[in-house]
Amino acid sequence: MKYYKLSQTADEFIELSVRSFEQDTKESHPYYQTIGDKKRYFAYCPGCSNPITIINLYNDGKTEKNGSAMPLHGRHYQHSIKDFGLYDEASYLSCPFSKPLSFSGNAKRGSGKDSDYLKEIILEHSETLYSFATSICGIKLSENLFTKMLKNFKQAEGIYYRHINKFNLPYAFLHMAHSTNISYQFIGNTEIVEKIQNTSLFFTAKTGQIIAKEKLQDRPSISMYFTDHKFTTDENDEPVHSFKQIIMEKDKSTEHTILERKITFDNYFFYRVINKNNRLRQISRNIFDC
Repeated sequence: MKYYKLSQTADEFIELSVRSFEQDTKESHPYYQTIGDKKRYFAYCPGCSNPITIINLYNDGKTEKNGSAMPLHGRHYQHSIKDFGLYDEASYLSCPFSKPLSFSGNAKRGSGKDSDYLKEIILEHSETLYSFATSICGIKLSENLFTKMLKNFKQAEGIYYRHINKFNLPYAFLHMAHSTNISYQFIGNTEIVEKIQNTSLFFTAKTGQIIAKEKLQDRPSISMYFTDHKFTTDENDEPVHSFKQIIMEKDKSTEHTILERKITFDNYFFYRVINKNNRLRQISRNIFDC
């Protein structure tokens, strides 16, 4: 993984580099330890707060199968470490960076810390969820449409699904919306505008808004949904997630796909913004003695 934490209880995580790791740890125990006859470097996983070991911090000889040097990255260390936080197997097994889950899964978690925290993020940072969802899908979701999507997410008990977490929430939120009518929505993505303008049978986006063409005998519909969620692992032991956005239109006799595009997830950006918002709010509370 590309980020690390300095304590198990921290929400903040830091991008991994030799300089940042040395400055943050002061190159000292318990982050620097000798286990057996090997020097090891430790931090905590941003996802499950378990120990991670830093690979190739100082070119320690770890190589890929093809013989090339592994890049600098963090990897779960499935043992408890002296003077370090204890390893928790249950947390590891549910970690989005060790055991990513498909969006097609139905496994749910019970009420507890994780589901409560997702609900807190939605309640306290709904504007951030809205902003990310809009940016990802390229449609400037109206307040009415966002309200419908939130209600659908609540009714589907989205906060209890094990594959939904604080890192992928906006992507999972869109995926769980299923087929969503986007008539009269404004567009924030030039590719979508061009596709509708050049290929749509029934709609136009000339003014940046999705509007049915004039003089149509039937009343057509246009909708979007997200499907085909996939994940692989990159050279940093980092899960790489993607799904497809589909925009389609239909009338009584015709069904036509306007757009099909692959969207690759950013694993960290959403939760980094949540943490920054929390810091800024705490600054304001401190200044105004709240």
